[in-house]
Amino acid sequence: MDDRASIGPRLDPKRRDEWTGINFLLGEMDGLRSKGLIPDESARAIVEHYSARRDDLERAGRFAEAVTRARDLAVVSPREALLWSARAREIGPDRPEGWASGIALLRRAEEFHGGQNEMLEAEKMGERAIDAGEKPHDAENFGPVGAASAQFLGNKQIQQAAAAD
Repeated sequence: MDDRASIGPRLDPKRRDEWTGINFLLGEMDGLRSKGLIPDESARAIVEHYSARRDDLERAGRFAEAVTRARDLAVVSPREALLWSARAREIGPDRPEGWASGIALLRRAEEFHGGQNEMLEAEKMGERAIDAGEKPHDAENFGPVGAASAQFLGNKQIQQAAAAD
């Protein structure tokens, strides 16, 4: 996924103008410094400050893009939507929208499949994606074992609870 190519459309006009202005300023800094208009130390401080702000804007744009794509693909391609939701969580792990979209997609998949969890192929799951763990289903009834939260975290949560006893 090329995040930089898709950033523009997901920035509101005010942020897009700020992003454009920062890129212009950063592009001009070498010329201003070489002409002696800005001392080197000041130029470095300006570049550092505005580079950090540009990175924040770009991260916000990539996050908004990922959440929007997850929402737009939820009905037509739930697996791809889940991948975009995982991407949103990678970009902004502290932002609840990325987590909420993933949880909603998983809940919708569970409802659609009559309570049976659909497994994604391992190569399509990101490192930080939610997995089902080992043997998450009851062999006799073919239904999920344990509480809903244990299904989310697989056997890892059950093992943690057993270790606490």
